[in-house]
Amino acid sequence: MRVTFPKEGDVVLLKGKDADIDSAIALFQENLEETITIKVPKNLHPAILGGGKIKDLNTRLGVVIRFPERESNSPNISVRGKASVLPEAEKALNEFAEEARARQEERAAGREKEPSDRHSETLTVKPEYVGGVIGRGGSNIRKVSDIAGVRIDIRKDSGEIVVSGSKDGVEFALRELRETINDLESRTTEVLHVNPRYHSRLAGKSFANLFKVQDEFNVTVKLPRNETDEVTVTGSRDDVLAAIAFLKESVKEIEFDLKQENTREDRPRRDQRDQAPSSSSSQAQAQPQQGRSGSRQTIQANDPFFAPPPQAQQNVTVWGARMS
Repeated sequence: MRVTFPKEGDVVLLKGKDADIDSAIALFQENLEETITIKVPKNLHPAILGGGKIKDLNTRLGVVIRFPERESNSPNISVRGKASVLPEAEKALNEFAEEARARQEERAAGREKEPSDRHSETLTVKPEYVGGVIGRGGSNIRKVSDIAGVRIDIRKDSGEIVVSGSKDGVEFALRELRETINDLESRTTEVLHVNPRYHSRLAGKSFANLFKVQDEFNVTVKLPRNETDEVTVTGSRDDVLAAIAFLKESVKEIEFDLKQENTREDRPRRDQRDQAPSSSSSQAQAQPQQGRSGSRQTIQANDPFFAPPPQAQQNVTVWGARMS
C-alpha cells in the first residue's frame, strides 16, 4: 500500500487493497492528535492548577494541557492529545472546575470549612526587586491575590513575601511570584549613545516610534531629560540587544534623511551663485531672494533637526562607547 502526504493541505492519499486501506485508516484515527478548547473562568484556574492534578492527568492520558498566559484574562484551556482520550480529559477538567467553583461559593457565603491544608509560605526577594513585584500601585500583587484567593504580605525592608491561604492558592501565587522575580532578575539596562539632535526624530510624534519599539521588543526605552547622548534600553538581555540593533538602524536612517534634506537646501544657493548677473540692477533684483534665503537659514539654525549634521563618525558612536 502507498501513503502520500501532501506538501500542502490536510488530505492524505492511500492507494492499495481495500482491506489494507481500512486498516491504515483505523490506525490513523487511533493515533491522530487533535486539540480542543475548554472554557473555564480565569479565577478558577489556580485551584485547577494546584495540587498536581493537571500533571497527573497529563501523565495518565498522554495529553498536553495548556493554560493561558498569566497576563491574559482568557478563560480558554487547550488540550491536545489522541482523539480517543480527549473526552475523558475534558470531563476531568470540568469536574476540577466544578469543585473549585463550589469551594469559591462556600467561601463567599461564609460556609467554607477551614481547610486542613491551609498554610503560609515565605518567599524572599532582593529589596531592589520589591517594587517590581508589587507593580505600579500594587497592581501585580492585587492581581495574583485576587486570582489565587490568597493574602500576600510584603516586608519591603527585608524583601520577605508571605503568602497565606489554601494549598492550591498558595502554590499558584508562589509560582506566579517566582516568574515575576525571574523576569526582574534577568532584566538588564544598556546605554546607546545617540546625538541629542536626533532624539526627537528617534522618538517620533507623541513618542510613537518609541512605543512601537517597546511593544515589539518588550523593552523600556528612556530618553535623557538633559542634553546628554545616553538613551537607555531595559529588558531581558536578548530583547535589549535586538532593540539596540533596531535603534542603531533607525539612527542611520535619520542621518541619511538629514543629509538628503541638507543637499536639497544647498542646491538652490549653488544655482544662484552660478547664475548671478553682473549688472547692478540684476543684483538689486536678487537681493530679495538672498534675504529670503537668509531668513530660511536662520530658521534652520534654530531647528537642530534641519541643521547640517556633524560628520557620520560623530553622529552615532559605537554602542557602549561615549561620544567624543
